[in-house]
Amino acid sequence: MLKSILGISPPRVEVNKEDDFDTWYEQVVVKGEMIDHCSLPGYFILKPVAYGMWEKVRSWLADHLQPLELQSFSVPILPYLGDRAQAPYAVSGSSSFPNAESVIYPYCRKWIKSHRDLPLRLNQWCIRFQHEQNPQPLLRNCEYLLQEVHSAHITRESARQEATQILELYSLLYRDLLAIPVVKGYTNAAYTQDTDISTGVVIAYIPATNQCIEGAKCHEFGQTLSKAYEITVRDPSATAEPAALLHVWQNCWRISIRALGVMVATHSDNHGLVLPPRLAETQVAIVTAQASSTDEQLILDTETDRLVSRLSSAGIRVKVDDLEGYSLGWRFNEWIVSGTPLFIVLGPNEVTNQVVTIRRRDLLHAEGKVEAAIPELHTIIPTTLANIQEELYRNALAKFQADQTRIADNWDDFIKSLCRDKLVCLTPHCRQRSCELYIEGMGSDGTDQALGSHIRCLCVPLEQPGATEECATPCINPTCKYSALKWAMFGCEYSPGNPIIPLRCFSLPSYRMP
Repeated sequence: MLKSILGISPPRVEVNKEDDFDTWYEQVVVKGEMIDHCSLPGYFILKPVAYGMWEKVRSWLADHLQPLELQSFSVPILPYLGDRAQAPYAVSGSSSFPNAESVIYPYCRKWIKSHRDLPLRLNQWCIRFQHEQNPQPLLRNCEYLLQEVHSAHITRESARQEATQILELYSLLYRDLLAIPVVKGYTNAAYTQDTDISTGVVIAYIPATNQCIEGAKCHEFGQTLSKAYEITVRDPSATAEPAALLHVWQNCWRISIRALGVMVATHSDNHGLVLPPRLAETQVAIVTAQASSTDEQLILDTETDRLVSRLSSAGIRVKVDDLEGYSLGWRFNEWIVSGTPLFIVLGPNEVTNQVVTIRRRDLLHAEGKVEAAIPELHTIIPTTLANIQEELYRNALAKFQADQTRIADNWDDFIKSLCRDKLVCLTPHCRQRSCELYIEGMGSDGTDQALGSHIRCLCVPLEQPGATEECATPCINPTCKYSALKWAMFGCEYSPGNPIIPLRCFSLPSYRMP
């Protein structure tokens, strides 16, 4: 049993993930040193651990977005809080906050002077505000960090190509950096009359709550906003003068710090944080044991410095824990709670034998311990970190695919899977709003009225499980007269304190991010 040292209790998570997800999650991010509570309700302080992770997200995106030649900019939001009446597309609901488009696009009309200015991609890393009834750190903040890009194109094809590329890029970020599987898709097009307007989304899954959550999105505005704000260029292909005016095609794509909350909720366990190695600030912790003499301590310090130098040269982020006055068990537990992927003990015995035991954070039992020779650590540890990154992703993917996703092609299976088993379902759908409303109202088999009455369409995935032949494949709704057009994903959205609040298919002009 871990003992209190100097009157300080060892850090530990006191609630199981399976018993009380909300309390467990808050303890994990607080005791993992990611956030601290602010005196203002609904707002949280990002500590260096969390902000360092966000900087890695920024760095990853900066590298992968470089070919798109983004132009950085910043625009104030707070002075416009009272100007909702000026915005053709203001945020819906009770929020007093304007959307970014209503602030930025009047100026885009001045900046875009000809087709030579296109495509224009304006990138900002900023802070946004939103009202949250049940705020939760990172996942549902009233104030949150955001990457937001506004782009303008001369053709529909250019805008659509970019939207597809960005959805793929955000999915790759979740996969390669956060080790999280996602589903790429579009919200139901039946919400808008203009087929040029659509919203692409990246949907992630939180296994502990059987719910999905939006991880990123890309709005395709078509020409709707350029017409509202009169953003035009002369037609470069015109043969007669004066050339006709063309309204530009616009996109807006966003990802927020919510991504870190999804990562915590997906990978972490009842012992604390579990961090993907590529995201962790410290990848390897060297916990030094106490030497019995000054000479022995000098040898230990020399070996520690040599090992740190070798690992750092191999590109590994390493930190030495030589904290005095605390037992090895206390210090181990601190690294476990913080989610450091690997930690090793280095003491006089290890130096003498030139062998250490590598402990994996994601596997705390015997299978997570591997003995390795000290001279070989600079080659063994990078491979081990890569294996951890890949295994975290594979485990999350297997959980989503095997345990929670169902393909339902008849009404009874559809309702049973959603209402009784609380699964995410892929089902053939006509994409008609009237049909969706029917499913919302009738989606209950009597075993779980609350869940059934809040079923919503999460997205229409880009990767379809099979073809739907028009006029041959019926819609899942037995009363629907239309044929299925696509396989749609139905399920519930993650919501703090309420496991049955649905993810609504956001529509334009009323939407909210994140």
